[in-house]
Amino acid sequence: MWWPIGPYGTMMLVILLSTIPLRDLLTRDEPEKRLRLSELPAEIRAKGYHWHISLYVVMYVYKFLIDQHNEPMKPRVGGYTHWVHELEGEFTLWAQEAFRNDLLTDVLSFHYLFVYLFIIWFSPMYFILVRDHVMADKAALNYGLIYVLAVPLYLFFNVEVTSSYVPG
Repeated sequence: MWWPIGPYGTMMLVILLSTIPLRDLLTRDEPEKRLRLSELPAEIRAKGYHWHISLYVVMYVYKFLIDQHNEPMKPRVGGYTHWVHELEGEFTLWAQEAFRNDLLTDVLSFHYLFVYLFIIWFSPMYFILVRDHVMADKAALNYGLIYVLAVPLYLFFNVEVTSSYVPG
């Protein structure tokens, strides 16, 4: 499937455009909690959201750098795909064949791309946009911790996706 700005760009555009309407939907009973976009810069300065923004920038740069080094590291550290394949046997191939459907593939690909990006973006942004400083802190720290814990596994316990290992 072809997209003019690619799947990542498309999902980010949908997420950005849906942030305010979704915030309004979730706060329909509490409109007084909503932060106007014109108030956002002052809120960022007043509540010290600079570290939230910095954390996300660092995570983005961190992921970009890791992606540049991951492929060259694979031959050095090896992979564990064969162990996972031994454990699963032919079940994964059977499941892929049993449920093969182009529409299902497109729907699940959209879901995978959208939900991951949406949760990372919307969780802290929602709390900022409803003036909940404590939950904005927790959401940002949560994703920072996930990255810190996941990156060593991503680099050193490498498992390929099934399409690059399972025949068919």
